[in-house]
This record gives sequence, structure tokens and C-alpha cells, in this order.
Amino acid sequence: MSAMASIVPLDVDGTAGTDHPVDGIISQTQSMQLASNNRDGANETAELDGSVSIDAITVNTTAPSYDFQGFSSTNKVEPCEDQCKCTHPYFNKWDGGYHCLDCRYRLNNTPEAIEKNKDRLALEAELEKNTPVDVIGEGQSVGSMSAARGVSIGFLLAFTKFYNCYDWNSWDIIRKILKPATEEHRCRVVELPEMASFVGPAKTFISYAQAGKWGDLVAAIADGGADLDRCVWIDLFAIRQWPSDKPDLDFASTIEHCSSFMVVCSYLKEVEETDFEAVVTGQASIYDLDVSVKRQICFARVWCLVEAQKACSMVGMPFIMKVGHHVLGADGSLTFDPAPSNMLQILIFSVDVKKAEATVESDRQRIIADIVAGVGVDKLNSTIRGAIIAAAGTKNGAIQCAACGDGNAIQTLLADPKSIFDICAGGFEGLLTTLLDSAIITDINMKDGDDGKTALMFASMGGHESCVRALLDAGADKDAKNTNDRTALLFASVRGHESCVRALLDAGADKDAKDNDGKTALMSASMTGHESCVRALLHASADKEAKDYKGMTALMFASMAGHESCVRALLDAGADKEAKDNDGGTALLLAPMAGHESCVRALLDAGVAYSTTTGLTTLFFMRITLLILPGYRSIRAMLFSISRWRQWEAEIASSKAPLTSSKLRL
Repeated sequence: MSAMASIVPLDVDGTAGTDHPVDGIISQTQSMQLASNNRDGANETAELDGSVSIDAITVNTTAPSYDFQGFSSTNKVEPCEDQCKCTHPYFNKWDGGYHCLDCRYRLNNTPEAIEKNKDRLALEAELEKNTPVDVIGEGQSVGSMSAARGVSIGFLLAFTKFYNCYDWNSWDIIRKILKPATEEHRCRVVELPEMASFVGPAKTFISYAQAGKWGDLVAAIADGGADLDRCVWIDLFAIRQWPSDKPDLDFASTIEHCSSFMVVCSYLKEVEETDFEAVVTGQASIYDLDVSVKRQICFARVWCLVEAQKACSMVGMPFIMKVGHHVLGADGSLTFDPAPSNMLQILIFSVDVKKAEATVESDRQRIIADIVAGVGVDKLNSTIRGAIIAAAGTKNGAIQCAACGDGNAIQTLLADPKSIFDICAGGFEGLLTTLLDSAIITDINMKDGDDGKTALMFASMGGHESCVRALLDAGADKDAKNTNDRTALLFASVRGHESCVRALLDAGADKDAKDNDGKTALMSASMTGHESCVRALLHASADKEAKDYKGMTALMFASMAGHESCVRALLDAGADKEAKDNDGGTALLLAPMAGHESCVRALLDAGVAYSTTTGLTTLFFMRITLLILPGYRSIRAMLFSISRWRQWEAEIASSKAPLTSSKLRL
């Protein structure tokens, strides 16, 4: 039956059935040195003649000129996880409770523990009291002072190479290097004398999951030929790693004083191996993975969302995401290998900030409430999703270096008209404006060489409203189609970018245009569960009864994929709830077969009559699904309450109907 055919995995750009590997391994795609950095911070800019391609850039990430020789430290106590043997050299302090960094021993969680450890508690209290106080000068703020504590990318490379800590996580870095180095003065790392030559105002705020590999983080930051003298803000170096009654964890105000924002996520085998079709239909989720895996996915942890929301609220701030792992060459060179397409697709379809987790439930509730009251859940979801799409589609990290303000990268991009595709995919409005103001773009509707997408399609696919409007103002064809007959509106709808959908509809885009499978924007949004896009299209009078080449309607797609909110939106708009596909299937047949109880309930609430003409194959499948599988008992119970279930079961069991059709009534 056509309605039950497997959902075809979508490539990262929303197209179906295309083998679209993700490019970006530096050593294979770049051949011209972008910048030669020396210790004085000078950059030698390559001569540009207008014919330079962004695919012709090499990267030197060995940072030989950054002479970092490590930190001096007298504490060489090795971590010990045995509470009976551990000396508890270092403590974290959470909500007033002291936790040993090594063995997790709690110093003051019970009256007995407080009495036993009263001397150590008194010592810790005295140390906290004597923590140096920040003096905020005239014209300064907590945020401006924090943003001034950036570290150069060249230092990060030299630091990582010196300590050979590529495979460590952030907790290892803190425990084995930073705690001992700052123990004497309980200061920030950037305040150590060894750091004097490597600290400066941060241009890029780095957000990452601390459970990820340190080498992945550093390789991502340096990817694309980053200016080694550019300073980035990383919490490990910029904030105190000691309990204090004078905390300096003000991420939001720090971001306000940076000009770009980068999120880094390590490659995760467990995510890549998750079944894509099951994720799309709601039968599997990355949020069901082990907590050790989820802790490495930034948008699955609410504390990372605090930073992401702030960056999302900053108009014009580049929001960059890098997903992949580091590769250490035999010569000591460090490169960044982007994650494979399947992992990126799964991440794109999994973004849902409301499902993010925290160790303390009250923290999770408070942060989600702040997001709802701030930029909004849909906006933040769209921004994160768009950043992952850009990570999947961007072929060269130099684009992101340019977005972070690296001069040589900017000059290179402005010499290549094809850079407009990656600029729009990343949503880098400032770069796009500069490019459009130049004389290099002679055809705003030129198409890329892969599947014929225009710049407007790239911007729409990534959810970048400002770029969409800039391109429309520049005369971009709002109804142009790629090789699969997809328009910008279809790309925006399938990825759930409401603001771009509305911008295109406002510009008069064809709301009922079909791709080569016969799908419209409304079908695409319904299939992927983007209610806000569904409602925007319905408000614009999109054809809710349009069918694809299999006879499927938007309501059928929403029902089959288990998106109750979209089902109810379509029903509220008057969608034909009894419509049949080419094989006679209806929405109420599709929903229970896929196990979507909420959609079954929504359809029954709307008064859908369970009546269909269908083939014997479908009868058998229905019997297997609804009678045997234990996971469908709740759906069966609903049907029992409104139907002649036992009679229907008997009819199936004794059915001798021909293969062509058979009539069922419940």
C-alpha cells in the first residue's frame, strides 16, 4: 500500500533519495594557504584576482610560533575514585554542597558529615572569602570584563599539543591541568603569568558540551584556516574554576560583547546508528539514548540553551555549529572531520529544546520558561536546526572563519561569486550584504552545481529570514525550482522555519507548488511536524486537499508521522478527514498502523468514521498491528469503545475476499 511505504530518508538539504556526502576534510579540499601567522600577529594576505575559489584554501594548525611551555604547578596528586583512599584535593560546590572532584564524596550532605569535616569546611569557607574581588571600572560591566578574557586560537593549538590532551574531556582538563595551575592564587587561568601573551578581547563565544572531546573542540575552532590571533571565549580559561562567593558566570552579558557565536558537538556513533526513519515517525529519539551520550549533545542540555538563546536574540550575530571529530596527523597537524550525513540528519529532525535535560529538574523548568518568555521555543529550535543544516551543507570552514571576522577569509570569499551559497546557508547577513553590494554577483538566481539550488533556497532551508528578505529585495526568483522541482517555500516548510515561510508568502510565493513527488509545502510541513508552518500555510489558504502522486494529503502525512498538533490544525481548518489515497487508505487507517495513539484520538474526536475500501494485504497488516503487538493496546481499547471490534476481527479471520478489495465498517 502506498501510504505505508517507508519514509524516504531526506538529505540534509531536504531532498530525498540522493547520496550527498558531507565534504570538509581540510587536507582533501584545500590547496592555497589562507594566512601566514607570525608571533607579532601579522597576517600576510594572499593576492586576489577575482578568480580565486573558496575550495582552494589550506590550513596550518600546527601553530609553531606560539611558544607555550605549560603551567608551573606543585600539586601532582593523581585523581582517585576510591572514597576511602581519596584525599579530596579539589571540590566543586553546587547549591551549597561540596562534592569531591575525584571521588564525588560529599563534604556536607548530612549533619554527621558536617561534624566530621568541620575543619575542612572552615578552610574552604576561608578560601572562598579570600577570593580576589573584581573591580568594575568606569565604563565597564561584568560582561565587557568577561569578554576581555579571550584566548587566542594559536594558544589553544599549542596548549593542546603541549599536554597531548586531544582525547580528554573538559573535566580532565580542569582536574589535571587547570586546578593545579591556579591553586595557589585561586585565580582564573587567563590571569596566570604564563598567559600574558595569549589573552585578548574575544570575538567568538564558544559553546560546547563539556563531556565531548577537547581535541574535537579545538579542531572545530581552528577549522577553515582560522586566524590564529583571533581570540575566543572559553569558560575553562575565562572563569574561576574554584568555589567562590563572588561568582562570574554571566554568560549572557559576555555574549553581548562578542561578535560571533559557535557551538561545537562531537561526532557520536550512537546518534549516527539511530534509525532515521524511526526518528522521523516519532518511534525513536536521541533523547532515549544513554545519558552519557546526551551529555555530549549541546541542545539536549538546558545549560547550553542559556547561551544559545542569548545568541539567538542578538540581531545579526553569526550562529555557527560544527559537528564532527578531530584527526591528528602523523606530523602533528590537527584537522576537523565533519560528521557523516546520517548523524546530521538525525540531529536536524531531533531538535526540540523542550526535551532538553538537566541534573536538577527545577533548573530545567526555569530555563525552558525563560526561553518561552524570551525568543520562544519555535525560534530557538529553528535557529539550532538551521545551524546544523549549514554545518552539513557548508563545504569549507573558511566561510565560518569569515563570519567570525577573519580578514583573509573575508577577502577570499568576496572574490568568489559562488560563496553566496555557503553564506546564505549559514545565514551570515553581514557577509551577504557586502557581497550583494559588490559587483561580483551578476546573477542573483544562479544555481549551485549539486542539485540546482539558488541562494534563496539555501537561506530558506537554513531558516535565515534576514537573508531571505535581502535576497527577495535584490530580485531573487521566489518560485525558482531546483532539479527536484523544490522551491524555497518547500525547503523552508520541511525544515520548520516559520519566519521564512511567512516572508516568502508575503512576497507572493506559490503556496501550492509541487515537487517531483507531488508534495506541496503544506504536505512537507505536516510530514515533519512543524505546526507553526502548517498554520501559516493554512492561513495563506494553501490547498489542504492537494495530493501527491500516491494520493496522499497533508492530513495523511501528519497522521502517519504521528504529529498530533498538525493533525488537529488541519482538522480545525476543515481538511477532508475521509479522503482516500490511491489504495483507499485514510488518515484513520494510517495513524493506528504506525502506532500513533494521539493522532487516532484526534481523528476520532473529529468524528471520523472508520470505513475504508482496501486490499486484503492491508487487512492482514491491520490485524498484526492492532491485535498482536502489545504496544498498540491503548489504540485497540479506543476502537473497542466505538466499534464492532470482535465482529470485525471475525470477518478478517474468515475473509475470503478477493485481493482487489473488501469493505470494512467499525
